[in-house]
Amino acid sequence: MNVRWLIFGAGLAAGVAWLGGGLARGDVDEPTRTEAAAAATRAGEHADRGEFVAAAREFAAATERIAAASPSSDADRELLGTYLFAWAKVEQLGGNCECAVTLYDRFAALFPNVDRYQARATAGRAECGPVTPNADECHHPTGYEPPPPPPPID
Repeated sequence: MNVRWLIFGAGLAAGVAWLGGGLARGDVDEPTRTEAAAAATRAGEHADRGEFVAAAREFAAATERIAAASPSSDADRELLGTYLFAWAKVEQLGGNCECAVTLYDRFAALFPNVDRYQARATAGRAECGPVTPNADECHHPTGYEPPPPPPPID
């Protein structure tokens, strides 16, 4: 897949959601949308240079910004899905299919009843081949701190 078209698609979807006003507006606030869109733009620049780890970190940042806002509107779920799929794709292009299939599964779970999204997730998974999903292999935004382990059970 051409990285430029992937990034163009992610940027276009983010732009439509951001500029769409009432048409594509959801419950995610403008500063969050703007920060996520900026991270996606940086991701595209990294991907164009073949810097897939840096691109993955930026798409992860965009995805996590939108996800942290607990999107409930269709427009915001679409935006989250766009970033999540782009993150999966750059992980895959960088050879990190253990992470990519994890992200494709999350993408599919976000849209369980939308056939075209299920088909995209299935196709992405198939491009990776038979690998075991492993979220620990995913690249996270710079400065990401994993959550602490749960307290021991008494």
